[in-house]
Amino acid sequence: LNWRVRCETQAGHKLPLNWEDQCERAFFRIVYTVAHEKIHPSLLINLDQTGMNVIPGGGLRTYDQLGARQVSLLGKEEKRGFTATLGVTADGQLLGAQSTWKGKTAASLPAVGLRFAAERDLGLTFVLNPKNHWSCLDTIKKLVTNVVSPHRDKMIMEHKLDTNAKVILYLDCWKVHKSEDFRTWIFDDIPWAILIFVPAGCT
Repeated sequence: LNWRVRCETQAGHKLPLNWEDQCERAFFRIVYTVAHEKIHPSLLINLDQTGMNVIPGGGLRTYDQLGARQVSLLGKEEKRGFTATLGVTADGQLLGAQSTWKGKTAASLPAVGLRFAAERDLGLTFVLNPKNHWSCLDTIKKLVTNVVSPHRDKMIMEHKLDTNAKVILYLDCWKVHKSEDFRTWIFDDIPWAILIFVPAGCT
């Protein structure tokens, strides 16, 4: 048939020239904070977000004739998605993921039965953003309040930690995380949280 596997391409991400120095400084910032604040490994939390397609389309391949300039792919036009925000601790615990969906009402979320099972069995949470499916200030606040805070309370009890035990939130250097609104909210309302950022462009 004279066919071959084809896929789409995109530009690669470029690291900053001094990425090694930036990452080393971030590492020592974490080391100092862990030692100074006596942070338990279960309370050093790396949070990260990733976009997910409801019907996977990116990176899919199909067969077409060798040299074909237009390659069609079923489902490629499907753009609906959500953002999954995941947290993992330094001692290897996976926090319940938060999924952010575009919409104003629960009708925009997955079916009730699916949500209930995912919340009960996997600790997942579902939140809405009326503008798009990306995390925003409101959804990040809900993540800290509804996922990180209960995890902290549980770890304090399990490991008999001080009730004022601090948590390091290791976050991407992203506009919502860096925003004055978010940082002020953490400083004023979540005194047990310490923000440390992954150096910009180094993820």
